Amino acid sequence: MELRETFDTAALAFERFRPGHAPEAFDALATLTGIAPPAQVLEIGCGPGQATIPLLEHGYPVHAVEVAPNLAARARARTTSFQNFQVEVGTFEALTLEDASVEMVFSASAFHALDRTVAYPKAHRVLKPGGALALMWSSLSWGEDVKARDVLFGPAYSQWAPELEREREHLHQEVDGIAKELQTSPLFQGFIEQRFSRQLRYDPQGYVNLLGTYSSHIALDPFKRERLFDSIREIIDRASAGKFDLTLVTRLMVAKPRR
Repeated sequence: MELRETFDTAALAFERFRPGHAPEAFDALATLTGIAPPAQVLEIGCGPGQATIPLLEHGYPVHAVEVAPNLAARARARTTSFQNFQVEVGTFEALTLEDASVEMVFSASAFHALDRTVAYPKAHRVLKPGGALALMWSSLSWGEDVKARDVLFGPAYSQWAPELEREREHLHQEVDGIAKELQTSPLFQGFIEQRFSRQLRYDPQGYVNLLGTYSSHIALDPFKRERLFDSIREIIDRASAGKFDLTLVTRLMVAKPRR
């Protein structure tokens, strides 16, 4: 099983416990891309619809592709009130698409998992002239409070999951690398990025529930995962009076195809 497929084993938890993306990012999407509703959006990796629903609410018709069948099923179930949504199970790399068929290619927290040697040319090919590639990620690890969190939970990870201690840096490197690739790409131009922040408060179980939706934590040995989660609950209870705040940062990147 590929790491990106592990989400399928926690579809309901993903839907319930992931905080989603900053609403302001979707408000800014039309302005940054120059693509206003009802322009057609191709969404890569829709998951259970965390970003799909805001797109639909803003008036964009969405054709999505999702590698995990359970997540695709949850997206369908959550969007029954919309007439302009469809999702296919599969990978973007293998999806059959016509040239110049969509105004926007959009992906939230999924593009880094793709084979980008395929994904960039394919996104370029399927975009209509004047279209846009829009990529979004949200993380609790881009805020200024992340160093304090690392100090707080470092001992638990060192004991039970040392292989995850550098996981966040890996994601950041991937996302930063995509930003650099788009800025220097022969296929895309006009790169722009905006960031949006909001504060979230967690109790011990709420934070563990969130961690349980991350592919790296899902893939842990079950015994180690439970011991890690027990340690994190104890740390929050002991060090943070049962509550602590984190900053969720959403990064929205946009680039236009060169013609």
